[in-house]
Amino acid sequence: MELPFNPFTLARIGQKPPRILVLEDDPAFSELLTEFLAASGYAVVKVVNGIDGVKALLKEDFDAILCDMMMPKMTGDLFYLATERTKPYLCARFIFMTGHASSPKIDYFIKSIGGLLLGKPFTMSSLQESIEHLIHNTRVRQALKPEVRSASFSPLPDR
Repeated sequence: MELPFNPFTLARIGQKPPRILVLEDDPAFSELLTEFLAASGYAVVKVVNGIDGVKALLKEDFDAILCDMMMPKMTGDLFYLATERTKPYLCARFIFMTGHASSPKIDYFIKSIGGLLLGKPFTMSSLQESIEHLIHNTRVRQALKPEVRSASFSPLPDR
């Protein structure tokens, strides 16, 4: 049986809360997301555009990245591509957000990377579920990584 991921459980057992990077240029929505996530037990870093997001990523890693698709200075898809070049292992930690879910460009991008997209407006419960699912899957992949590596590598026999 799988137990749902819960940041408060981690705090009770002495682990640091998961860190989330929020890229959102709308100040009111950014504040709403930040307050909700902090109240849910996450450590949140918020920025208003992709350039500031790149700067944040260069300083530290995040457990999840909530990224608006339409931002000034650098759009969400370009921020993703910058992440792919600097820290590709973080690309599986993206949740994209947009009020333009019917945009063919956004649709093509999300499908091309196999990304997760939340269309605005979305409920905080759907956001919470998406984050929990993403962090759980990331931790499972990290836990299995040594096994996968050793299972896929078989040395040549001595001759």
